[in-house]
Amino acid sequence: MMEISWYLWKHARNIAGKSQLFINAYAKALEVIPRQLCDNAGFDATNVPNKLRQKHTLAAGEGALYGVDINTSGISDSSANFVWEHAVVKDLENSEKYLDWLQHVLKSI
Repeated sequence: MMEISWYLWKHARNIAGKSQLFINAYAKALEVIPRQLCDNAGFDATNVPNKLRQKHTLAAGEGALYGVDINTSGISDSSANFVWEHAVVKDLENSEKYLDWLQHVLKSI
């Protein structure tokens, strides 16, 4: 979810008006998922998501597959740990399609 959130934050910079606020709010809402995972596991719900956010902003998508690791109380490459189901959501093409859909919804409001 952090990868989609980061992509939405980045895309919102190019949009003027209220639409930018809606997209930023949605991006922020997506960050609740890793934060809640940390909370439920008893981890620092501020430090771990910040590390995750830093990893997802690396160039060339180096940190795109990183997520919360319950076993190490930190973050790790989910693909290397054989966690694949959320990797499909992070596919950039799906993110772009979703963003187009979100903009269509916002225009209709």
